[in-house]
Amino acid sequence: MTQADQHNDLVLLKEIAEGDQQAFTMLYKRHHQGIYNFLLSIVKIPETAEDLLQDVFLKIWEDAKQLNVATSFSAYLYQAARNKAIDALRRIARDPLLVDEVRHRLSSGIYQLTYQEQEWKQYEQLFNKALEALPPQRRQAFRLVRQAGKKYDEAAHLMGISRNTLKQHLSLAVESIRKTLLDEGDIILALMTAILFGVLI
Repeated sequence: MTQADQHNDLVLLKEIAEGDQQAFTMLYKRHHQGIYNFLLSIVKIPETAEDLLQDVFLKIWEDAKQLNVATSFSAYLYQAARNKAIDALRRIARDPLLVDEVRHRLSSGIYQLTYQEQEWKQYEQLFNKALEALPPQRRQAFRLVRQAGKKYDEAAHLMGISRNTLKQHLSLAVESIRKTLLDEGDIILALMTAILFGVLI
């Protein structure tokens, strides 16, 4: 974006602060597609990206008088969108239906294959690093229950430990994986990895 565009954004923002709906429409038309694509690249669900897009611009309209954007409005807008997307990923991680939809979209042909494979590789590498860092019993507990789908009693029997001990190993495993994801990746990468591999953050 040129300096002239940035200047025009700030002029429009000032007019929006004065209640100019036409200025708001112009600002929306200028930025909405880029912000939508950015949001979709993070949350993967078109309907969620559209809702977040509306939230971002509604906030601009409501808070225009208080906004203090000294230089790049575009940078401010993308940061606001990123924050909305992070909040959305946290909600998605707690909704099994949305988790399934994200997994489906990433594993289907909806996204360009090369980009899709690169994303999966990032998620898998980060998750495998977190998993391999676990002590052997915690790693086995996680693999049996979370990856192989074993019931607690069955997994405990296979490991030769009590049900309560298994649950303790599993809880500690999840906590360790969560910490590694946050330490090793940025928050968006960590959240998406957690969604795909069943570790809430």
